[in-house]
Amino acid sequence: MLRLLLPLPAVLLLVVAASCGDDEEKGGRTATPGAEATLGEYIAQVDEIQDDLTKVVDDLGFEQAFADPAAARSSVSGAIDLTESAVEALRALNPPSTADAAHNELIAAAENLIDVASVLNEDLQGAEAGAEFDRIKADAQAAVSDLSLALDRAQQACQEMVDLAEGNMINVDLNCPEEL
Repeated sequence: MLRLLLPLPAVLLLVVAASCGDDEEKGGRTATPGAEATLGEYIAQVDEIQDDLTKVVDDLGFEQAFADPAAARSSVSGAIDLTESAVEALRALNPPSTADAAHNELIAAAENLIDVASVLNEDLQGAEAGAEFDRIKADAQAAVSDLSLALDRAQQACQEMVDLAEGNMINVDLNCPEEL
C-alpha cells in the first residue's frame, strides 16, 4: 500500500475545511464572535472542521490520488487548497488559553504540510508516467521523507488535541489516524 494514498486524506480530515459551521448538534453552543471559546466549544469547533471536510474528501476520491501523474497533480493541488482553507478556519477560532499550545501546533503542522506538499506539487509538474513519476512517488512514500515527517507531525498535533479533550473530560472523536 502506498504510504501517501491514505494518510494524506486522513490528516486532511483533521485539519481542513472551508468553514467551522455551527456546533449546536454536538451539544455545544456557538461561541460569540471575538469572544474566547470555552474548551468544550473550541474542541467542538475543531471537530466541526473535521466533520465538514469528511464529505469533501470523500467527493475528491483521494484513493486514486497517485494512479497517474495527472491524478497526482490534481490531488496534491486540491490537498494544498483544502489545507490552506483549514488553516484559515483554524485561525478564525479563538481558543481558550488552555488550548493555545495545541491550537498553535495544529496550525503549524498544517502549514508545514502545505509547504511540503507544495514542493511535491512542484516536482509533479511536467512529470510523465514512467521512471520519473515512479521516483517522485517512491520518494514521497519513504518512511523518512519530508512528506512522511509532515504527516507524522500533523498526526501528533491531532493526538495532542485528543489528549487535551480527554484530559478535560470532553467526549470527542477527532479520528486521528493511528499510524501514518
